[in-house]
Amino acid sequence: IGAPAFEQPWMDFKRAWRRAKYPKGTEPMAKRVAEAMTAEVPDCVKHYEFEPLKRLVTLARDLQQTAGDAPIRLNVRALGKYFGAHHTTVARWISELVDERILEVVEQHTRPKGNIPGRDRRFRYIGDAKDPASG
Repeated sequence: IGAPAFEQPWMDFKRAWRRAKYPKGTEPMAKRVAEAMTAEVPDCVKHYEFEPLKRLVTLARDLQQTAGDAPIRLNVRALGKYFGAHHTTVARWISELVDERILEVVEQHTRPKGNIPGRDRRFRYIGDAKDPASG
């Protein structure tokens, strides 16, 4: 069997260890998602039946409260892991929230160019300004 020499996996481990910021499950977003799972749901989505969508809106509201006027980032891949959904499903949820005027797109997605990384879309939570009776 062609097992790699000790040095190769050791170098990979050391590189990953240096990049680790938090123990798994203790990163700030994991804490925020956990808090959103038990927090009061915003009025604008209390009539929704789909619990993950309610919780996503709760998370967005809480992130916006922390960010103030700055836009918030909703990374669909990370959120997919937290919500147990495929990232394309989370992207559809977010698109629906934009259509429903609960989220507003502040910055569009940009693709990576050369050594310049791309950026996710940035949003602003505007659900509190929405009249729940208007649907």
